[in-house]
Amino acid sequence: MEQIIATVRGFDGALVLLPGPEGDFPELAWGDAFFYYAPDGRIPHNTQPYATVVTKDYPDDTACD
Repeated sequence: MEQIIATVRGFDGALVLLPGPEGDFPELAWGDAFFYYAPDGRIPHNTQPYATVVTKDYPDDTACD
């Protein structure tokens, strides 16, 4: 996961979000990584990340395991 995060951080316009206890993200997202195209460095609104690294099963997601 760390190699993926480091690689994506090197891409032009990439924004990597790593939610944790110090932020405003829900506890369920802590430990996951979210990747956006955001050349201005701001979280885009009304769009999904282009990639996500999920570290756990989410409720109601029976396909994850």
